[in-house]
Amino acid sequence: MIISDTTLPFNDGWHVRSVVDGESFTPVFLPRDAMIQTGRSADAPSGPSQAYFLGGSYLYRKTWRRPPSWIGKRIFLYFEGVYRYCQVFVNGQPAGGNSWGLTDFEIQIDRFLRGDQEVTIELHVQNEELPSARWYIGSGVLKPVWIVARNPISLRPGGVFFQTIAIEPSVRAMVTVEIDNPAGEVVDVSFSLLDDGEHEVASAELRTEGSQVSAPLDVAQPVLWSDDDPHLYTLLVKVGDESHSVLVGLRTLQWNAQSGLLVNGGRTLLRGACIHHDSGILGGVTLPDYELWRVKILKANGYNAIRSSHNPAPEALLHACDVHGLYVVDEYHDYWYSRKSSHDDAPSFADRWEVEIDAMVRKARNHPSVIMYSIGNELMEPKSVYGLETARRLVERVRLSDSTRPVTAAINLMLAAIGWPSKRTGDVNVQPPSGEAWNLDSTSINALFAFIHFIVKNLPRLPRADLVTKDLFHLVDVSGYNYGEVRFPTDVRLHPDRILLGTETLPDDISWNWSQVESLPSLIGDFMWTGWDYLGESGMADWVYDSSTGSFQKPYPQISAGCGAVDLIGVPGHTAYLAQAAWHLLSGPAITVRPPHLIDKKTFRSPWRKTDAEHSWSWKGCAGKRAEIYVVSDDEEVEVLLNGTSLGKKQVGTYPSRLSPSTVAIGVIGVVSAMLVPSWAYALSTLAGTAVFSIYTLRPPGRRYGNLARFNTTYYPGEIVAIGYRQGRQTSQTALRSAKEARLKLVLENKTIRANGMDLAFIRVLLCDEHGTVEMLDDDLVTLSVTGPARLEGFGSGARKTHERYDDNVHTTWHGQALAIVRAGTEPGIVTVVANSDSHGAGSVVLEQTRG
Repeated sequence: MIISDTTLPFNDGWHVRSVVDGESFTPVFLPRDAMIQTGRSADAPSGPSQAYFLGGSYLYRKTWRRPPSWIGKRIFLYFEGVYRYCQVFVNGQPAGGNSWGLTDFEIQIDRFLRGDQEVTIELHVQNEELPSARWYIGSGVLKPVWIVARNPISLRPGGVFFQTIAIEPSVRAMVTVEIDNPAGEVVDVSFSLLDDGEHEVASAELRTEGSQVSAPLDVAQPVLWSDDDPHLYTLLVKVGDESHSVLVGLRTLQWNAQSGLLVNGGRTLLRGACIHHDSGILGGVTLPDYELWRVKILKANGYNAIRSSHNPAPEALLHACDVHGLYVVDEYHDYWYSRKSSHDDAPSFADRWEVEIDAMVRKARNHPSVIMYSIGNELMEPKSVYGLETARRLVERVRLSDSTRPVTAAINLMLAAIGWPSKRTGDVNVQPPSGEAWNLDSTSINALFAFIHFIVKNLPRLPRADLVTKDLFHLVDVSGYNYGEVRFPTDVRLHPDRILLGTETLPDDISWNWSQVESLPSLIGDFMWTGWDYLGESGMADWVYDSSTGSFQKPYPQISAGCGAVDLIGVPGHTAYLAQAAWHLLSGPAITVRPPHLIDKKTFRSPWRKTDAEHSWSWKGCAGKRAEIYVVSDDEEVEVLLNGTSLGKKQVGTYPSRLSPSTVAIGVIGVVSAMLVPSWAYALSTLAGTAVFSIYTLRPPGRRYGNLARFNTTYYPGEIVAIGYRQGRQTSQTALRSAKEARLKLVLENKTIRANGMDLAFIRVLLCDEHGTVEMLDDDLVTLSVTGPARLEGFGSGARKTHERYDDNVHTTWHGQALAIVRAGTEPGIVTVVANSDSHGAGSVVLEQTRG
């Protein structure tokens, strides 16, 4: 973010009330998600898509007095994100607003100001029409607010563009600035590039009468930015009397089908995680510390890239990726003008897309972490002539603001194969109505996929999948394949100049997918769905027990999707270890175990979570029950020892799938029906899938289920050891132990926060023994209290279904864990967090809140 000496946080001093409930005003330090505090209901109109949360309308109010030094300047309110429809009023007069809640916007207010008189600023936010998306978003002021003063001659919003144009034989950067200079006056502009915030390594000065100026910077003894070494510089820009600063990195990008993606001249493979924008138990709010915490965990689990599915990444997330070294595919949206939800913003697309694309690119282009833009996800619009032309316009608009990064589009190849016509029709100048001709969309194909994925995942093999998508892929620099990895070998041969990217794939297919990434030069990476669990699309990956039937999304009280390799509170699961093994980053075998108390139950499983195994050998009350052990490894063989007794050695690789002929036959009928009678596709496929799974249980697929060996035994507490072998020699050894007597323990991840109203402290709530071993099946109700100049901002677990609230101080652990997040106040002091449980005792931690 470009910060000036007259850009100030504007988050304190607000009051808010619910318009619908008629509540009185209460103080609030922005940003904060209002929806997470509104609650949930089984009959909420948001439904499973938005986790059964209730909508609402909210009125925010704040008084403010202009500083005397700002008189004569232009004054703007800058909002990073308000969801959903909002209008701003100053002293009761309308000042402006925004209709799409996931883009930043600013409103000029100096015309309402009189000297240093106090004014009342009100923000009216409406988010009652639900569902407005296919996942949880939140309500109200979700991202930070700023107030900005600008001189008559000043830097334009987002008006700095820093790019590295060469790293050999020396490093040269180019800085371009855009200036509001309506009268064409002479203005002095200077640039200074600082290392460690103080040591100048390059500078330039010039004078202009225009509105845009550029200057090269030759950098002495440079340190290049990459995922391995995310080194940042501070760029100081002075325009007349105004000073501005922005963090930048020295980093080049190149891309071609022969070499793939080159960062600083070296081939780079993207170990990617798709992530949604929500902040787990905090709801839809974006706070800098949360994004730093989340990105750090993803990086520790081997990821080097994220895809901002399916909205532009917020500033705080981009900054966190700059700091920790994660590459970013910054994505525009989930749809254009064709609805995917009954109350989404598709009807207004034509009026806003140019502004939104500009805002996304201008926010992202100085972040070295951003290496690619995506114009959309699983789009149906390009099936028409008008839609293809829309794609071309979006690509051109992105390149107008930034041509230094490639552009992609994430296309669902399964959906395209059965939902796009063989020949495009329509008028290039006439927008088709939403939903014209075909009823299949992302939700429909996902539902079909959930039932018969072993059939549907092969649809992209059809020549038709290539026929209907090749014109779109010709428009972009990188062809994004959602669930189309079966086409990779074929399309490398058919399209030797095409760069491919797995923009969305099944998490448990990572071993097969990564083997292709490593062997095909034009395939530059894989992004699993998802790296981090998220609210909404409730239960899409969760298993149903005691039944062999189920649905794509699950009923209340399901709350999260359940498909994250890392859960809602940052705990890595089976898929996280599987991915590390596929990426050759696992230091030793990882042991995961199916819950012994559930192993013999009927199940309805999900292709997005092919095992319910957990990283634990502590299952209270399960002695004598059957145990199914998964050993995740990059070795050739693994051996398992239970309490010193060997369970044998097994080759790491595949195991057979078990699919009945009837399952396959009915699945084929569903797919053929979808292809021949598109208006009945969703109903027929769902009915067919339901009929199948009322009789048969889906088994984990065996094809290329690599980096995995499976053992069966009987569960007894104690120690389980996994030993890896390569060429007959032991390479590594890991162990899991059962917990002794579990007690409540609080673990503080950061001991100091600043009194700025924004910092967060993360506190692990564990039911564990004296060695820190967590007990999986002895969950307890925990009550928290926070004393001192801070407050409890969120408290919850990784449970994928719950009746409990995240904004309460009482919550039940899940698999022995929960997370408390404490938010800083504005005064320094000591903060004490005390936890009491029903059956596991009490615990406490103390943190220091320093002057901000």
